[in-house]
Amino acid sequence: MEGLPRDSHRKHRSTLRGSLLHLTCPEERLAEDNPFVGLPGASPEIWPYGFRNPWRFSFDRETGLWLGGLGSSQQEEINLIQIGRNYAWNIMEGTICYEPNGCDVDSLETPLVELDEEGPQYCAIIGEYAFQGRGIPPLVGPYVYADFCTGAIYAVWYDGYSDPYHQFLINTELNISSFGQDLAGNLYILSGRPRGDQMDSLHPMYHLTLRARE
Repeated sequence: MEGLPRDSHRKHRSTLRGSLLHLTCPEERLAEDNPFVGLPGASPEIWPYGFRNPWRFSFDRETGLWLGGLGSSQQEEINLIQIGRNYAWNIMEGTICYEPNGCDVDSLETPLVELDEEGPQYCAIIGEYAFQGRGIPPLVGPYVYADFCTGAIYAVWYDGYSDPYHQFLINTELNISSFGQDLAGNLYILSGRPRGDQMDSLHPMYHLTLRARE
């Protein structure tokens, strides 16, 4: 879902592109409590909007809706979604403002975590789940994600009040394309084999030893 052309960014609510939609199931009818129902010029299916390229999102039973966002050329994003908010593409990329006269940040939702594409660590964030498995007690609660190019796995702890705490977990040699989660909250890694092999295989999340929080 690539974002809209630069000259149409203020019309985001009139199109379904770059938005998360909320429909009732199984009829796939419009949810009556959507934030833009009845608003002239707005698509009533929209929940939040203003995303460039969401790449995996999930509901966590404890913290809410998480979404990893691929940037254009500068920043990758991790968002904890607020319903009805504008996530700023393509007015901003992360916290980088593209407007010549400045950006009204108060009217926009900036990322919970912002990752710089210019460094060696990140090229494509594969966002997934908050870990709730009980087999790795130090890892219960944070949002776990990976970088597709490096195979590195990270976690973000966030309590809703303090600044998020960002932690490197483990290096792999995998091109991680997605995660899976079982009913117990354990995570599994979906990936092509090392060095770009086209065969996909399912790998477990291995036991991790974490540093103490600073």
